[in-house]
Amino acid sequence: MVIDDIFGPALRQVAPLLVFFALALGALAVFKARLGGAGSGAVGFPYARRAGLFSEAEARFLRVLREAAPDLDVFGKVRLEDVVAVKKGLPKSEWLAARNRIKSRHLDFVLVEPDSTRVVCVVELDDASHASERARRSDAVKDGALAAAGVPLLRVPARGSYDASELRRRVEAAVIPAEAAAD
Repeated sequence: MVIDDIFGPALRQVAPLLVFFALALGALAVFKARLGGAGSGAVGFPYARRAGLFSEAEARFLRVLREAAPDLDVFGKVRLEDVVAVKKGLPKSEWLAARNRIKSRHLDFVLVEPDSTRVVCVVELDDASHASERARRSDAVKDGALAAAGVPLLRVPARGSYDASELRRRVEAAVIPAEAAAD
């Protein structure tokens, strides 16, 4: 009781100031954590240039794909979300779930008309890594999203070499049925 009589009035006067400092310290900790974590110093940029955009196998296939589709522009490593969009009008939670399934996925190659940039066909180069369960699930999402949007998809097994005329026939075979269905 004596301590309360002595220190009570002083603590009541300083309490708002102590609360302010506690909140400020908490906000500072959150701010620092968002900038790189406690004790990490400057945020920095721990990045290095990659040797190339494509692996050696992808670059080899790209050269043949350009030869097989000379009238089309070929883009590589395109986000799936840049080719297909989630339909409007869905409840927000469904829209977000659908977007989350596609937003971090990439397509190997996208063939587009040069003038309009209309997507003509997507080409996926399937190497041995596509045999894993995780890759099969990812491929199923890509396949389903592209099919739902009416975008032709051509899956090509990775090989040591490719025949441009055979690849041209396969691209045409993938594109023609899709264009006939759109008419």
